[in-house]
Order: sequence, then C-alpha cells, then structure tokens
Amino acid sequence: MIYPINNELSLEGEANNRFSCPSGSELDKYHGFSRCIGGDHGDLLFDGFDVENGKTILSNPHVFSFIDLSDATDDEIHDLAMEILLNSFNSIGLECVEHS
Repeated sequence: MIYPINNELSLEGEANNRFSCPSGSELDKYHGFSRCIGGDHGDLLFDGFDVENGKTILSNPHVFSFIDLSDATDDEIHDLAMEILLNSFNSIGLECVEHS
C-alpha cells in the first residue's frame, strides 16, 4: 500500500539543485513516483526536491509498505518516512535524495 505524507519531509542542508527534477527516464519509475529510498519497513517514494532556506524538501513524498498502516496516524507515517530518510542520509548524506 502507498500512504501519503501530509507533513513536510525535509533535511537540513542544501542538496545540489542540478538533481532536483527527475530525468525523463526516471519519471514514474517507482509505483508512479520518480525517486525511491529503500528502508526496512517500507520505501520512501518522492518526485524530486526543492531547496529553500538551507533545507532540502522532498516533493510529493509517500511511503510504500507491505505492512498495513491504514490505522496509523499522519504523525506515525511521517515518523516512518523520516526513519527511512535519516538512515539513508546518515549513510551517504544528501546524495540519498540527489541520486535515489
């Protein structure tokens, strides 16, 4: 199932704007989304990112998971998305959004 993230999903720091918009070959590659960061409990899907005021903000973020999250609150889904994002960020930095 795919679950929307209704709160802003962002990282401190400015990713390279050159990679903010997906290329033609990346469009709709992952369940209708252009970018994917894999995690243990689901995948973080998004369509690119914006850089504003020292932050990198993901565009149209959603979580894809085989775990039933239909009873999860918006905050719980956001927390899962942040866990996926931060695990990748802690490993490879802003490249996790630039080259996902």
